[in-house]
Amino acid sequence: MNAEKIKDGEVVKLPKWFCITIITGGVSMVSFALTMMSREAVESEELKRHDRVITSHSETLTRHSEAIGAIKTDLAVIRTRQEGTDGVLERIEVQQTKILDKLSDND
Repeated sequence: MNAEKIKDGEVVKLPKWFCITIITGGVSMVSFALTMMSREAVESEELKRHDRVITSHSETLTRHSEAIGAIKTDLAVIRTRQEGTDGVLERIEVQQTKILDKLSDND
């Protein structure tokens, strides 16, 4: 298999090994380009998947932070009520002490 090239009226015959080398190189380049394109497509899909996962986690964190905020509010309300209850209990204890002192004075 010889390839002919015409240059300024001259015919140049190329050897078979040269043609095979050129074709093989071309096939290798196309194979490399396809490999790189497929890798980029896979990476692109992975990036999209990671973006969806990150968005999902972000939404979950937002929901959890809202729940934590509600829990903190509930705890503040409970503490306030507990402080009020503690104050009432102290007043009751003072009144009980006064009553017990009067009863013991009467005996």
